[in-house]
Amino acid sequence: MWRCAASLLVLTGLLFSAEEADSARNDAPKLYGIAYGAFRDGQSPIGAYPSEAEVKEDMKVLRDFARGIRTYSVARIQQEIPRLAKRRRLVCYAGAHISSDREANALEVERLLDVARNCRRGGIAIGNEVLPAEGRESHRTLPPGELAELIRQVKGDKRIRRMRIPVGYAEAYEVLGDYRESQALGELVAELDFLMVNAHPYWAGQSIEGAADWVYAAWQEAQGWYPGKRIIIGETGWPTAGETQGEAVPSEENQRIFLEDFVALALEENIPYFFFEAFDERWKSELSGRESEAHWGLWHSDRSVKQRVGDFFTSPPALAEILRPARCGGGPGRMRRISGRVYGIERGERSSYRLVIYAKTNQWYIQPFVAEPFTKIRQNLTWFNRTHLGDLYAALLVRDGYLPTSTLQQLPEAAGDVIAIAVKDCR
Repeated sequence: MWRCAASLLVLTGLLFSAEEADSARNDAPKLYGIAYGAFRDGQSPIGAYPSEAEVKEDMKVLRDFARGIRTYSVARIQQEIPRLAKRRRLVCYAGAHISSDREANALEVERLLDVARNCRRGGIAIGNEVLPAEGRESHRTLPPGELAELIRQVKGDKRIRRMRIPVGYAEAYEVLGDYRESQALGELVAELDFLMVNAHPYWAGQSIEGAADWVYAAWQEAQGWYPGKRIIIGETGWPTAGETQGEAVPSEENQRIFLEDFVALALEENIPYFFFEAFDERWKSELSGRESEAHWGLWHSDRSVKQRVGDFFTSPPALAEILRPARCGGGPGRMRRISGRVYGIERGERSSYRLVIYAKTNQWYIQPFVAEPFTKIRQNLTWFNRTHLGDLYAALLVRDGYLPTSTLQQLPEAAGDVIAIAVKDCR
């Protein structure tokens, strides 16, 4: 965790002045989202709960490194998380813990409906990995038909309809694959505004070298199973300690590799995701008996950042990001502002780089005009320009001297003079 004390901030064993600490935070790439469990050492869902002060402390940390959070329950203090997240301008996808206990489900859903107003920019998820599956305890499961009916009830609630809050569900990628031909699951997914897919290359035994590509393939496959449905990677990550799983080896170095590879890929492929997870949670290994369960956090349970993660945030790879895409539209007569940021290049060397913007309708068109193909990178490494309207927008970080093409059927790969690519839809 970032802690200020006597005008100094300790990060990965290094000392920063307050001014340098603010600069490091401003320069750090922000994750699309991060899964958040509030429990610290000595706390658990069946024991002591965190205090509101502890949750507030966590929100201060996460606001600087993520744009949104995902939660799993609204029991006790967790009911306050959407409100506290909103106060820190974090988009919140709040979850209801669903099990085979119908009475408990009703209470949990009612609590979620009470706080859903704080999730208007995000959404609410009715359950996480609830479908019956091999090796899953029966007390955690609910048949897809019952789950679909529960979701229909939530979507019919006047509070949800009035505020138009998206409603979704989260399930493991492998389980969705097992159910892909199930009519009952198809009917459940049809009720959803979004489907969260939990895709963990570690549990699939993947080596770190192909882990990010494995998640991308899972996301693409889920889109093929449910075309037209908004698919979000609800969980993906890498543990830093614990058991080797096939070719998957937990370590801080491998977590850094996966974080770096996946964030770059998510920006390039426009993948919405929640990195799993914010903080190590000891209670998970105590409950499951698996040491790896306690070590998925980017931060230790004492809220100190893991060293290799700290390296990623303070010295990120070269990345491009679209922070504010133009709105949806099309045609040569309408233009709007688009803006973003680049990371991982020296400010004094920014003249060695250029930004190239494309907008896509039937194909990719260079922006703002063929005669003006480049966008200047400003001293603080932000950029902005005007663009004709499209359905998708792309920003290419390229080396000085790169000659862009005015129209493209598909974007180039990030290689050679193309350093990084970001794609963003118009929503």
